[in-house]
Amino acid sequence: MKKILFTAQDPSSGNIVSVLVKKIKNTELKILGSKESKKIFIKEKISFLDVDQEDKIFNFEQIVEEFRPDLIVTGASVGDTIDRKAILLAREKKVPSVSILDFWVNYVERYSNLDNGDKLVFLPDYVFIPDKLAKEDMIKLGFPEEKLVITGNPYFDTFTQSTKKGDYILYISQTKPTLEKDNVEFNFEPRVLDDLLEFLSKGQKLVIRLHPKDNIKDFENYLKNKNREDIILDQDSNLDELIDESKIIIGISSIVLLQAALKKKIVISYIPNIDQSKDNFICKRLNICYSAYEKEEFLRLLEEATSGKLKPISFENKLNKQTTERVLEEFNKIINHQGSINNHGNNDNKSEGGGDDKDNLFQIEKFTEINREEWDQFCLQSNDAWFWHTTTYMDYSLCYIPKANPVNKSFLIRNGKEILAIFTLIKQTIDGNNILKHGYNPNPNPCFRNNDGSSFKKKLMKIGMEEIDKIAKEENCKECQIEITPLSKNRMFDLKYNYLMDFDFLNYDTVTLIVDIFPDIEKVKSNIRKTYRHIFNNYKNKIICNVYDEKNITWEIYLRYKELHHKDAGYQTRPDENFKVMYKAIKEGNGFLVEITKLNEEHLGYGLFNLYKNSALYSSACTDPSCKLPVGHLVQWGALQYLSKIGASHYDTSNQFPSKQLLQDFDEKRKAISFFKRGFGGELHQVFRGRKFYDSEYLKNEIMKQIDNE
Repeated sequence: MKKILFTAQDPSSGNIVSVLVKKIKNTELKILGSKESKKIFIKEKISFLDVDQEDKIFNFEQIVEEFRPDLIVTGASVGDTIDRKAILLAREKKVPSVSILDFWVNYVERYSNLDNGDKLVFLPDYVFIPDKLAKEDMIKLGFPEEKLVITGNPYFDTFTQSTKKGDYILYISQTKPTLEKDNVEFNFEPRVLDDLLEFLSKGQKLVIRLHPKDNIKDFENYLKNKNREDIILDQDSNLDELIDESKIIIGISSIVLLQAALKKKIVISYIPNIDQSKDNFICKRLNICYSAYEKEEFLRLLEEATSGKLKPISFENKLNKQTTERVLEEFNKIINHQGSINNHGNNDNKSEGGGDDKDNLFQIEKFTEINREEWDQFCLQSNDAWFWHTTTYMDYSLCYIPKANPVNKSFLIRNGKEILAIFTLIKQTIDGNNILKHGYNPNPNPCFRNNDGSSFKKKLMKIGMEEIDKIAKEENCKECQIEITPLSKNRMFDLKYNYLMDFDFLNYDTVTLIVDIFPDIEKVKSNIRKTYRHIFNNYKNKIICNVYDEKNITWEIYLRYKELHHKDAGYQTRPDENFKVMYKAIKEGNGFLVEITKLNEEHLGYGLFNLYKNSALYSSACTDPSCKLPVGHLVQWGALQYLSKIGASHYDTSNQFPSKQLLQDFDEKRKAISFFKRGFGGELHQVFRGRKFYDSEYLKNEIMKQIDNE
């Protein structure tokens, strides 16, 4: 029998779980309730385990190990909650996890620890969301599209249109306004109640419905001070019936206002003194409620509503119907390893173990100009891919070391018309030895479709690695180097170990520093080394920082960078064609150039950065040899400011080599550069890399070469 473990903490999660468990058949369930959700379960007569009991030690891990669930389903509460613990434990125990989002607010906050800058660290395998609006919002905020499944909210299935006209005015309390993070969070409730009570005369029927988290004593004292003890405070009655008995429902941005609007009641959302362009309340976006932002506007709406001039807004209910059935169908698909309904194409290939995925259905196809555009499109879609996988960077590497006679050996795997995986591979001849390597860097990792199951990806990986071995043998290659890019979504959020070791690659990992970018640049700055901040402040009015991207870069500007690059090195470091490729990347929106000048416009230095999928990488820099200013620091600060301005998510300072390691180049310069990079805040990440040797004598020579250089 299948087993599902549910967790819930907030009232909304309790409502969702209550609806679902009443419909689930032939499945063993275990429900863990915390805080406000417990009231819902008791009311709905749902059996649950109370995890808040002080006389019992709650061992979540033991519960999971003993119950052995096929799926863990959580709410989407904010803070140190049982939902977050469940998601992390599911990830650790490799149990599929789903979070059901109840409402269109606080998307990032629900799955992040923003105090530590850990964005989306609590993201489960799937998030079930209300509708397309939520999906659009979340993708813009950086959520991986393949994790978002539009199902609707099962609790909404219980919302019915009211046949009663009602005569109460119902105020819906809300402990904390659910506004977006970039709004200042005011304590709106006293202001809203003050203005509401100012309008109402004694004797008018007003009911204040308290939030489950509210303390009724606070409201009793408030009404006593206002001499309005005639007003009814309600916390326990049936909310659906209470809405039916009401004529006008007032609140800030509660989910209850949506419920009331769907019942064709007059609904007024009042959020005092905010910019209405920042009001993302779903009822406003669906145009199913009246909205007020100033006291005068609120009082006018109240006057028209109580006098009969204001009518319920007529609209077609476009919210997802039969949500409960859709959610249960998704549960079954995930448990049966069939993927989510977001999947497209051949579902057999996306199964975890079965399916018609025999080898003879796969075709290995060499990279050519014919499939170039298709390759780049695959890179855009795959969460394994970053800029290093694109054809632009391929071109960059192919002209990086002309004397190495680079040859493109990249290939893809198809199943019919559809690309299943890509393997980026370049062969070079260095010191007389054929090596599979990308310029001076390793080849980037293989990339797969997002929705394919792990077993199927492993099968493709095996086929691809065997093809690499075949190419290495045919080309008499001594070794192959591969690096798993730290900036791909799958590497940042999911991958826990260096899978290259499973294919006989020797581990030669290094580290990099990745900085989380915030819209508030001061938050970014606060994590930077103190001495660096002093430099930024000291030179704030002494230099000019210009940033050039696809909107304003010109060849003349780029040429200044190229010429200074040669001057700084003392020779032409790379062919002209190589510089042209990176200029093309900037023009295509995949890079930017930071320029530092004196106030007299004397050019002091430049930094070149790659930009792809909203993440950036430090590529190269140069400084006028005669300049004594800390240009490198100022270039980095200019890049961080630019990335904050455009809403980027992460910045990779590029690989560090802080100490001697086997099979890695190391010198004091690299050590100093590593120390320099670590001053820009952020967090150190392991960079998974591997070298596979096809010639034991060559391996011995590589090791001896390193020993001899010490």
